[in-house]
Amino acid sequence: MPKKLCIMGITSMLMLTLYLRAMEQPLVVACDFNVLSQNADTGNIIDHALSSAKHIFSCLNWRSLLALPATIKHMQQRGMEIAQKTPGITNTIKALFTELEKEGYGKFTDTAITCFNEMGINPVVDQESLALLQQLHVLNIPTIGVGIQDSLEHEIYARKMLCEHKVDVHELYSGIVTIPTLEEQEQFQLSAGDCFVRKQENPRWLVTHNAAPSQIFIQTLKILARDLAGNVPIWSVNSKEQLSLVVQALRKVLEHRSPSPESSMMFERIIDESPIMLSPTRV
Repeated sequence: MPKKLCIMGITSMLMLTLYLRAMEQPLVVACDFNVLSQNADTGNIIDHALSSAKHIFSCLNWRSLLALPATIKHMQQRGMEIAQKTPGITNTIKALFTELEKEGYGKFTDTAITCFNEMGINPVVDQESLALLQQLHVLNIPTIGVGIQDSLEHEIYARKMLCEHKVDVHELYSGIVTIPTLEEQEQFQLSAGDCFVRKQENPRWLVTHNAAPSQIFIQTLKILARDLAGNVPIWSVNSKEQLSLVVQALRKVLEHRSPSPESSMMFERIIDESPIMLSPTRV
């Protein structure tokens, strides 16, 4: 890129940042994790795990090993059935192995479960969505990563995103909301709260009792949004197209350069006029 165009681009971005900070109504963008990255195909996770990890064989009793093809088929079928009613990849795996133990297939160690968890989480980054989120970050627009990732799943996801794709999701997003692991669900049974901080060193990572679109999830989202930006509209995006629309609308607001009250109305008008369905969650 020519040096002059590069300087103009940086200047435009700085102007937009300063202008948006002056808007009467700032906003928070809640972006589903699946917009940034999709999980690679893990339909054959059990086949791969059994063929590549000898310690998993040691978890099966001799009856299960003698009928290995039937054992694998049963594990695959039950895994898919459990996943349909149990949100969170590591929650599904934990529930599957707990059931298999009760049915007498063997004794599954923490090492085996960890192996399956690692194999089940394989994020593939959408570079266009990453660029859009980075623009919001540069524009000082708070973003919250949301979805049906359980807390342990998110830990593995964040580590793999950083190690394999050089994307620090806890830097990219201003805050995170996950659903609880099966163990964390016990904390909700012992307390009256609807959410809690995942780790004290990361107060912007909240664990909510129920996944979206429950009222508890919405309340958790609102709590985190208030911590980030005060009483502002939350725009929830579930697709790259919606995310792109938000970024485009913010840029058009800059081009118009209207007074603060008009800028917020203009942003909403641009969204309303788009064929892409998008509406805010009011705090």
